[in-house]
Amino acid sequence: MLLETRDQPTVPIIALCKRRASDQLSASDGEAGVQILAIGFTCTDGSYQLSDGAHDVSVELGVDPFAVLDRARATGSGGEAVPLEIFNSQRVQQLLLVGLGQRSSRDYRRAGATIARASQTPGEARASQ
Repeated sequence: MLLETRDQPTVPIIALCKRRASDQLSASDGEAGVQILAIGFTCTDGSYQLSDGAHDVSVELGVDPFAVLDRARATGSGGEAVPLEIFNSQRVQQLLLVGLGQRSSRDYRRAGATIARASQTPGEARASQ
């Protein structure tokens, strides 16, 4: 999990899905209809830290995000993307691990742009905490 400070708020997990704006979305409801689930990460001294809630989601999907990041030799730079197709879930098609860099405004913008580019099909970006 990412450490939270006053000037660095917790980054939510982002779900790109085909849902109406009136539909509720939470990490506990199974993310029905989610196409891409984006989880932010940083890397400090070779150690990965994930966004809050990432552990519960990765357990549900049967994915070890740390192994995925290691295999990809991820650096955690702002906007870095490490995609993983999910075949054992009817609810999530792809897990997208997104680098948050030094957690600066610029790095967050890069991460947001990466998530937007990953969404090539019509859908709605929703944040769940």
